[in-house]
Amino acid sequence: MANQQQVQLLQSGVEAWNLYRQAHPTLQVDLSEADLSGVNLTSADLHDANLSWANLNKADLTSANLVGANLVNVSLSGAILAHANLSNANLSGAVVIYPPIPASMRGADLTDAILVDAFLNGTDLSNANLSNANLSNANLSRVDLTGARVRKRQLAGTRTHERATMPHTGNCL
Repeated sequence: MANQQQVQLLQSGVEAWNLYRQAHPTLQVDLSEADLSGVNLTSADLHDANLSWANLNKADLTSANLVGANLVNVSLSGAILAHANLSNANLSGAVVIYPPIPASMRGADLTDAILVDAFLNGTDLSNANLSNANLSNANLSRVDLTGARVRKRQLAGTRTHERATMPHTGNCL
């Protein structure tokens, strides 16, 4: 269960949140099961945060720092994670319900991220870096991988990538 004081501080604004994180760099951040739907979290420092089972539908996490974050079973429908740093993050079981609204991870860094059993239907992963990401059993149907850095062997381990827009051959190694 989320630390309600941390949830309230984060909802009050990213500037205050980031100052709090700078003042308490080793503090455990627990936002598990928090409802952060529609919240503007642009450039938020959420590294190593526990966001498991959180509702991030329609949240704006553009350029957010989610390095090492626990995003297990998070709901991301309509979320914007463009240019977010999700390296070493665990997104196992993450869910994007599309239609009606896909998620955007355009240009995101998902290096070494874990996306086992993630359901990312319709997600924009164009120009994303998926180097060494674990995509085992992920559902990537209708995903846009244009310009993404991903290996063919990673895609071979997915549950499906039916109707996905594939990366240009230069990036699909």
